[in-house]
Amino acid sequence: MRIGEVARLLDVTTRTVRHYHRSGVVPEPARRDNGYRDYGLRDVVLLMRAVRLAAVGLSLDEVAEAVRDDDMCDLPDMLQELEADLGRQERDVRAKRDALRNLRERLQSSIGDDSAAGAYLPDEARALFASLRTHGAEGQSLDVDRRAMSALPAESVHVWAETMSDVASDPAASARLAEIYRRFDDLGRGDAATRTDDPGLPRLAHDLLAVIPEPLRRQFLDAPVDEIPFLDAVTDDLSAAQAAVIRHLLTLRSPE
Repeated sequence: MRIGEVARLLDVTTRTVRHYHRSGVVPEPARRDNGYRDYGLRDVVLLMRAVRLAAVGLSLDEVAEAVRDDDMCDLPDMLQELEADLGRQERDVRAKRDALRNLRERLQSSIGDDSAAGAYLPDEARALFASLRTHGAEGQSLDVDRRAMSALPAESVHVWAETMSDVASDPAASARLAEIYRRFDDLGRGDAATRTDDPGLPRLAHDLLAVIPEPLRRQFLDAPVDEIPFLDAVTDDLSAAQAAVIRHLLTLRSPE
């Protein structure tokens, strides 16, 4: 076998194999007349042992000693382990292909229906946004929230989506939240966008807080302002009236 074939078999680089040879960890195999190394079964097994031992944290000196002290009596077991390793690599490749295929399908299904950012959301979050669209939430605010969610760590989005799942599964709750989105978007258009003294702004802030499930509401009320995700980025793009609603919302939080 050539060095490239051995490296692919062991899932390492040819540079790693050469490093083991130069460091004296594994003897360099004999070279053919053309100058290329010719790796036999024993060479492959020794390299496999070296890779395994290095992976669990042994120093190169310790790996070299372990490889020298070992013999070939456990060759069948080593070959079986190598076959198992290849099987795991194949499963990993299939899993990555499935993930890419799923992402591609999500992106394709999002064209003309959902923002591309929504394709990166978990199914629970997509279900909630779909439910809100069904109840008439189609404006800029919904799209901003969807994009913000797609930028958060997956674990945070799953927690958020799981907490909001009751809203997604309850038509009345979805309708109330969709109405909040509509009212908020209305404040971004026309004369309403500049009316920061509108008495309806504090009421909208209260209604928005009321429609959020208790765990998320409590998290918002108790969290320091600098820990509220995307607060500055979101408010920068709001109209004066919409920003006033956010300010009213912040006044409802616990004093710091």
